[in-house]
Amino acid sequence: MPQSHLSQGGHLELATSYSSEAWFPCCPAVLERVRKGITNGQFEADPEPLLAELKADFSLLFFLLQCIAQRMPGENRSPREMIVGSLQRGILKEIIASPDFRVGRHHLSSMSPSQGSQLHAAMISASAAEELAAAAGIDPFEGFSCALLRQLGLTLISWNYPHVYSRAVAYVTPARTVDRTISSLLGFSPTLLAVRVCEKWGLSNSLRGALGDSSAVIVKGSEEEHVVQLLCKICQVGEALSRVTNPEQTGTNEADWNFARAEVESTLGAEGISRIRRRIVENCARYAEINPGLFPTQETETKGSESSRPANATRNLYLHHCPERVQVILNGLYATIERASITKESLDLLCKHAAPEAGFARGVIYLLDPEDNLLIPRLPIGETRLMDFAPVPVSAQQNQDFVRAAFLARTTLSEEKTLADGRRILTLAGALGVEQRIGVLLLESGPLAASGVQSTPLIYFKALKQAMDDCMGLY
Repeated sequence: MPQSHLSQGGHLELATSYSSEAWFPCCPAVLERVRKGITNGQFEADPEPLLAELKADFSLLFFLLQCIAQRMPGENRSPREMIVGSLQRGILKEIIASPDFRVGRHHLSSMSPSQGSQLHAAMISASAAEELAAAAGIDPFEGFSCALLRQLGLTLISWNYPHVYSRAVAYVTPARTVDRTISSLLGFSPTLLAVRVCEKWGLSNSLRGALGDSSAVIVKGSEEEHVVQLLCKICQVGEALSRVTNPEQTGTNEADWNFARAEVESTLGAEGISRIRRRIVENCARYAEINPGLFPTQETETKGSESSRPANATRNLYLHHCPERVQVILNGLYATIERASITKESLDLLCKHAAPEAGFARGVIYLLDPEDNLLIPRLPIGETRLMDFAPVPVSAQQNQDFVRAAFLARTTLSEEKTLADGRRILTLAGALGVEQRIGVLLLESGPLAASGVQSTPLIYFKALKQAMDDCMGLY
């Protein structure tokens, strides 16, 4: 959407209309399978395989609900009822067979790391809600859909207002959420956008209530109110897990992890986190085919299974995305953390072995000198000489240095440059610690591929930075 539209009146109305049409990208393979199955009558006898297919594609699932609502008006109904009802009446077949049917304007091939992180966070939250809903006696598909509904506004904004979204993520603090920052920038919250986008879908009062729609009529003390409360609690647990995985959207993740783990284990038992991980892998399978660096696969999940990890490593949810050799090194590092024997050798595991194995040819760890307020290069990584890096002042406001910006930012910063021979190099930097900021980790990747989504270096960087924070006991 043109940025000039943001300064005009009726921001929310414009955003609702634009986002409903521009949407966010679906998985082409899922769309083709769904189209073929519906056209051939494959799902008519049993719609469960159709629901399973749609769970793999957040965009297609909700875009179809929007289309169904236009063709089949109704009130107080669940997504399951809408999909199954439209399938049985032939409406879904008419929708998806139309030559004009098109899911938005965007493509997953152009997905940025921040857009991918938001999509991944939504799927984590929904997968956790699916498992928890089943244990609470709620239709798992209802729990899954409710969690995605609560992520709809953020996801639409990440694709249709990408600069606003990136800016909001960069300003996150424990007291200032992404939602609050977006509200100040756009004049409306992601939740309100989601409410407006789906207000004509005829969704159930319980779903609308769990989303935060103040117009949903919920009778106090009713069964419906109880369902709303359960859905909210389930979704809050899933959202906490997603923030642990995506710390760019939160100031800290320790409290989130403790809350989520306690709730999951009290509901699902000691293997609850493992069950949710497997569900995430299953639901993200189609996205992983497009971007295996960001979304977990069965292979990475098996390599990174909790049973083979030290206990402290289980909260580093980036670890199982890493190459097997890097996982072995980092698991070894976490084992030394558990023995409370952090040494220079432990840091050497990160600097001389894990980082190069993850594809980072060069890098450095800056540590803060509080007396002079300088970031001093202290530990070289890979093919690096400390003399190549100069101290960076933190206090000089006019200083636009990349390292200073990374120290002050609430998100990982990236900088790409093209070498004389045409190769592209990506530099990533992030503050060490969140509340206790003591320095900056800066890593430079080897030459990047000529095309495609470059989210894999970002995921590897996050795994290494989380390990560094854990190694130093930073939160």
